[in-house]
Amino acid sequence: MPVPLRHLTVRGAKDLIAAAAAVPPRRLGGHVGLEVEALARQPHDHVVQALSAMAWPGGSALTFEPGGQVELSGPCLPDVGQACRAMERDLAAVRAAGITLDAVGLDPTGGRPRVLDLPRYRAMEAYFDTLGGEGRIMMRDTAAFQVNVDAGDEGRWRLLHAVGPVLAAAFANSPVAAGRPTGWRSNRLRVWLALDPTRCTPVGGPGAGAWVDYAMAANVMFVRVDPDRYEPVNGTMTLADWLENGHPAGWPTDADVAYHLTTLFPPVRPRGWLEVRFLDALPSPWWQVAAAALCALLDDQAASETAERACTATAGLWLEAARDGLSHPVLGPAALDCLSAVPEAGEFVERFTARGRCPGDDLAVAAWA
Repeated sequence: MPVPLRHLTVRGAKDLIAAAAAVPPRRLGGHVGLEVEALARQPHDHVVQALSAMAWPGGSALTFEPGGQVELSGPCLPDVGQACRAMERDLAAVRAAGITLDAVGLDPTGGRPRVLDLPRYRAMEAYFDTLGGEGRIMMRDTAAFQVNVDAGDEGRWRLLHAVGPVLAAAFANSPVAAGRPTGWRSNRLRVWLALDPTRCTPVGGPGAGAWVDYAMAANVMFVRVDPDRYEPVNGTMTLADWLENGHPAGWPTDADVAYHLTTLFPPVRPRGWLEVRFLDALPSPWWQVAAAALCALLDDQAASETAERACTATAGLWLEAARDGLSHPVLGPAALDCLSAVPEAGEFVERFTARGRCPGDDLAVAAWA
């Protein structure tokens, strides 16, 4: 929380941001952690009562998103196969508790209430309300499948950002909003990209310097005045501005800089590892395929070489991935080449990728029926 006198220099804050993203050398076939979000069909109070006291056989931590989305954060494990098996056990435990989860990137009917009345979420909602209606949709109605992988070197960062739009398009699973297909394959990714360009667009170039610049130029979402009061910043005060000029509530501390980083949501976020945040929530077995494909394209030499050749022109096509999916003339062929190089994706390729389709296309057909 802020202090009355200036505590941090700009240089000191930059060092903190760089340290938070510092990574060990790349480890091929390295550690993987999975985070599954999904929309529960039962009322939130019932879901909390059913799940909160559970022992999780796969080691997941249970949390809830503002709209009541269930989130299971699996442990960091030595490879993607172990990570998937652990998550499968925990999802089975959810089913055994009588809770039904819908794995889709955006609630197709929308309008979910915000069920968490925490200071962070009140302030976040107020901040996003100044930018338009997408913030409430993101907080209440979206669900993602996140894969956490070892960060490694700059080449790995570049490859992930080239492959990212390809996988976002191939596994898009949110074509319906307000009850009707919108024409977009991933309305979840569309919403995220439209939220706030200072905190939701891709970071850009690799290296700690790019992340430092991104974080410094991002708008401060809110100031934590005390544990129960978060004051939204309804303007364009960047972190750099706050460090240079202060705020009526005070000057930022080390903890304020660290907390600011938790309010930044690029498609790939460095945290000492890489949070891959661009995938829609997916049903089984497609989330397992997405995880296996992502890790293979980063860690398997032959698959990585295929991805490098196939994705020479795909970096930056995030909006196109959300809108066009595999009908895009560049993303479609790149996805087929990449996923055909991953043995675990064989059934998925046959059913979807080779036909220029993604999982959300089934949802769109059902919505029109």
